[in-house]
Amino acid sequence: LLAGCSSPNPNGISAEGESMSSGPESASGALKDISETQTEKLTQSSESLFSSKDLDTSWDTSDSVSVVFSDGEAKIAGTNGSAVFRDGTLTISKAGTYILSGSLKGSVIVEASKNDFVHLVLNGIEITCENSAPINIRQADKAVITLADSTENKLTDSTEYQYDDPDAEEPSAVLFSKDDLSLNGNGSLTIQANHNNGIQSKDDLRISGGSYFITAAKNGIVGKDYLVISNGSF
Repeated sequence: LLAGCSSPNPNGISAEGESMSSGPESASGALKDISETQTEKLTQSSESLFSSKDLDTSWDTSDSVSVVFSDGEAKIAGTNGSAVFRDGTLTISKAGTYILSGSLKGSVIVEASKNDFVHLVLNGIEITCENSAPINIRQADKAVITLADSTENKLTDSTEYQYDDPDAEEPSAVLFSKDDLSLNGNGSLTIQANHNNGIQSKDDLRISGGSYFITAAKNGIVGKDYLVISNGSF
């Protein structure tokens, strides 16, 4: 289920070029040789990798952009030109909190500045994209995705993609980010990755909560610089 591309960490645990199956036997087998001291060091190291933004699951509706998808349209409230919906694609171009709900056949693209913090709240959303990643974070300083409490969210792609970068074959996952990505919250996220990976960041990837049900043609979860998980159900 998990894969990474970074160098071995100082605790002697490497994710480079490896995959871990989702079965409980393989998971326990992979961890059986880690001593209590190593586990303690790993836990301390992991906690230091989460910022307050990574762990914050709250949002203020009075200071957020609400996007409700229905019947091929998007009802957008609270935006100041930072979210535009055209031809089935919602493009987010500025920092802020965006609450997404409803059903969309299309995609959500984040293309903000390199210094922008973008917070996406999945508040009961179902996105199906026929030619690319349902959620594609092309640029931001950091993106945090919160799975709203008691909500069920679903992302599905197809077997064929129109790549942003054909040479790199990107995007390469249902939930894809070129920059730092964090996921938190107490809702659930179901991913059907028919083309390649389920969740992938080309930078740091952090997960601190949520329930994840991932079926992927290749890997379920992929991080580059590192993948760190402090909580969640997988």
